[in-house]
Amino acid sequence: MSPADMLVTFDIDGTICRSVGEGANFMHKAAFAHAFKEVFSLDASIDEVHHHGSTDGLILVKVLVHRGVSKEEAMRRLPDLKSAMVASMEQVLAADPGAAAVGLELLPGVAELLQALAQRGIRVGLTTGNLEAIAWAKMRALGIDSLFGEEETRLGGFGSDFCDGDFESEDGPTTNRAELLRVARQRAEAAASSFGGSCLRHVHIGDAPADVRAAVKARGTPLGVCTGIFGRAELESSIRSETGGDMVGSVLDSLADTAGALDAMGLK
Repeated sequence: MSPADMLVTFDIDGTICRSVGEGANFMHKAAFAHAFKEVFSLDASIDEVHHHGSTDGLILVKVLVHRGVSKEEAMRRLPDLKSAMVASMEQVLAADPGAAAVGLELLPGVAELLQALAQRGIRVGLTTGNLEAIAWAKMRALGIDSLFGEEETRLGGFGSDFCDGDFESEDGPTTNRAELLRVARQRAEAAASSFGGSCLRHVHIGDAPADVRAAVKARGTPLGVCTGIFGRAELESSIRSETGGDMVGSVLDSLADTAGALDAMGLK
C-alpha cells in the first residue's frame, strides 16, 4: 500500500494537548459560556456535566437539558449556539491573539510524529469533537498547524459537521465520533481521487473510549493513547467491546516514542 493511500487522524483534547492551570482550555470554555448566555440567557458552564470524550454539539445539548431546556429546543437552536461559540472565539482572539494557547500544553511527541508522517508522505488530519474553527485555532496557538499541510488542503471531521443530540445513551458519543471519522475519510478520499489516489487505511489516534470505539465502528484502526483521563485497561476494553472481543489496533502510554507510534501503525 502506498503512503498516499493511508490517512492518520488525531483527536485534540487529551491526545494532541492537555488542559493545564487555572485557565485550563480558556478560549474553548469561554466560547461555550458565551453561547449559553447569548442564545438562552443562561450563566452555564460545561463543567456542570460529564463531557470527556463527547463532542461540542452533544455537550451544548447536554448542558441545556441539564438546565431545563427541552432537547428539541436545544437541537433547534444548535446552529445558533455553534455560531455564537465561533463569534466568541473570534472576539477573544481579536483582543488577545495568544488566548487560544492559554491553559493548553502540547503533549510530548505529537509534533515529532506529525513530522515523521509527513516525511513518509502520509496524509494527516484532525477528527475531533471541537468545532472546526476552534480546532484549527488551537493548532495555530500550539504552533503545529503547518504540520497538517496547507490551509486549503487540510483534512478532518469536526464537531461542527454532525450532531444527532444523543448524549443520553452510552453509545451516543461513539456514534457521533464515528460519523465525524467517516466525514474525514470521505474528504480524504475526495482529495485523493483528484490525483488518482485512494484511502485504503485509516488510523485514528485518541485518548478516550469513544475515540477508539468510533474508529472501529467507522471501519478504521484505533490507536489509543493514555494521555487523557483513561488508562490502558479501559481503552483496550473499549476496543474489545466494539469488536466482540478481539483486540485490534494498539494502545500506547503516549506518543513520546515516535518510533513506537509508527510501529503501532505498521510503519517504520
